[in-house]
Amino acid sequence: MTYRTTGVTRRRIAWGLGVAGLLMSGGCNKPTSTSQPTVTKAEADASSVLPPVVSLKGTTVKVYMYSEYMDESLLETFKERTGAAVEVLTYEDAETMKAQLQTAGGAKQYDVVVAPDYIIPLLAEANLIQPLDHSRLPHGKNVDARFRQQPYDPGNKLSMPYQWGTNGLVYRKIRPDFQPSYATIFAPEANGPRFALLDSIRDTLGAALIYSGKSANSESDGEVEAAGAIVARAKKSKKCIGLFGSPDAVDKVVAGEADVAMAYSGDAVKRILSLKTADIGYLVPKEGSIQWIDNMSITSGAPNRDGAYAFIDFILEAEIGARLSNYLHYASPNEAARTMLAKEDLANEAIYPPVDLLGKLELLRVPGNLKTYDFVWTKAKSQ
Repeated sequence: MTYRTTGVTRRRIAWGLGVAGLLMSGGCNKPTSTSQPTVTKAEADASSVLPPVVSLKGTTVKVYMYSEYMDESLLETFKERTGAAVEVLTYEDAETMKAQLQTAGGAKQYDVVVAPDYIIPLLAEANLIQPLDHSRLPHGKNVDARFRQQPYDPGNKLSMPYQWGTNGLVYRKIRPDFQPSYATIFAPEANGPRFALLDSIRDTLGAALIYSGKSANSESDGEVEAAGAIVARAKKSKKCIGLFGSPDAVDKVVAGEADVAMAYSGDAVKRILSLKTADIGYLVPKEGSIQWIDNMSITSGAPNRDGAYAFIDFILEAEIGARLSNYLHYASPNEAARTMLAKEDLANEAIYPPVDLLGKLELLRVPGNLKTYDFVWTKAKSQ
């Protein structure tokens, strides 16, 4: 079993596994296992059997997703059920993923793409994903009502939710001068903590905008340019060790190379739990932050469309969804899986934020001045 990466993704690993009945929760390469409740077949929802489809035996389902975002054992379960293999190809940022799909024949290289909320409309506009036939996704009924009418895809016409979570700061608790604020990285002090930025245009510019008291979706070119200047200044600071993908940023803090890093909730929590340490924490900055929802879509040129539907419906099963989220330590959008989720995860506010904190989170959308974001980000990274 291997993962394969494409483009600028950081790992070259590829899975020759199978496809068939899974759920959802956001990802990682195989981390050190942590205790989680055993999910029995009796606890699975009564309709866990896949609907009749054409035989998938001997076929391969190609899934394009963030790195470190899948539990290998689920792919083995899928193969046992369907006889189909799953090849997972990974990317590190959504913009790279979209560019890869737009290359000649790119959308025909994959069957399923797992993509963040804000980019779903862009993928649809570019004809890179296709509308979903809900009659082929009977386990879609398991999706929590909160995730059925999101502004980026009302009615889930193009996508089904995979996992959700927050952006925040992972930090070493031994730093007495650590502030639960974006000021730690955007207004670094000479003797302050070392930090790592997230190598993601919308996440990092969005954080700088929130730090400035603006919307992460600002359509003011001036506000976006000011946010870019904040990022550029932070990047040039002697305390900045660089820009990284979320898993790598977390690793930098764990290794002691950084004291603070921007990261996605699941990457941070999973690593903290695997280390069984109280020395590292994760929090949403006091200014607020970004909430994200990753989604499963079928590419417009999917060579194995039947396998794509089988895989998505598999992930939407209650039992599979619980296994996935318990492994990844991301929040699950699967309401039917809730009784099977690890109690310690449900009680962990880093995974499931309290209601008062949810009010300070913002979902990214496609701003009208997206070209300004691209220009400002490129300029900030080059300085």
